[in-house]
Amino acid sequence: MQMCINYGQFKKIMLKKGYIINDDYNRKYPTICSINDKQEVRKMERYSNEIRLVVTQKLKTTEDVKSYITQTENDIEDITNLRQKYRNKLRNCTDDKLIQEYKEKRNECTTILNKYRKNLKTANYILEDIPKVKEVIKIERKMKRLKKLDITKVKQKNKNLIR
Repeated sequence: MQMCINYGQFKKIMLKKGYIINDDYNRKYPTICSINDKQEVRKMERYSNEIRLVVTQKLKTTEDVKSYITQTENDIEDITNLRQKYRNKLRNCTDDKLIQEYKEKRNECTTILNKYRKNLKTANYILEDIPKVKEVIKIERKMKRLKKLDITKVKQKNKNLIR
């Protein structure tokens, strides 16, 4: 079984199975037919982003996530102040070289801010999803216990019928 396929192969398989519609070749991603599929894809992407953040930042507990959020908020505030300083310097500057330099630094601050904001949003999603995941795990464990009980009951009935 081949584990790694490229996007073209994936698209062909999805077209054959009828999950996507090939309506526009210029789109980056194909159109998914049902709304439920779109929601599931978004949820999967959200969970994968959460996992990436947990692994890259080495977050192990909810306290780690909360401390990461406060640290990120502080970093965002610092970089926002720095970006505002560059904007203020741009207003009063007349030298072309300095204007170019300030614009580059301002743009760097903006890209860093975007990364921090994205990570902050993902960290907040982690805190939001923790109770949901715990509930799902609890339900799964309960179902497994009930299934084991049913299996043992059936085995006992079969033993009683044989005697």
